[in-house]
Amino acid sequence: MRRKSFALSYLLVPLALFLAGSPTAHARIQPVFNTDIDVPCKMGLQKVKKAIRSGLKVQGGSFFGQWLAAEKKPGLIAATLYVRRHVLVLDIIYNTKAVKFRYKNSENLKHRKRGDVDFIHPNANKWIRNIVIGIDRDLSYNC
Repeated sequence: MRRKSFALSYLLVPLALFLAGSPTAHARIQPVFNTDIDVPCKMGLQKVKKAIRSGLKVQGGSFFGQWLAAEKKPGLIAATLYVRRHVLVLDIIYNTKAVKFRYKNSENLKHRKRGDVDFIHPNANKWIRNIVIGIDRDLSYNC
């Protein structure tokens, strides 16, 4: 009887460990954090752009990777974050009244589309919130 229980545990323990460590067991997804922030005071388009670039630079770093900003046209910056093997791309649409953050693309962040709603790994939303906070702070500081 002891041999049977040993053999059974020999098979079940690795299976349980595999299932507990599988990506689908822990990988939850959330709706993508697309948000808008108001420009808090009257400032020109160049000052808004400078605050965006400054906020992206401050929120990048060795642990989270570096946000790279490319101006696609006046009023639109494509911000790309590389973290290990993950890539997150946002469109930052701005004018003198507001800054809008919109999900554009990603790699290895479990992006799914359900109906009209985009879902993504929670870490991506944390990274987006960090730059929203940083840019909002820079906009307020420059008033």
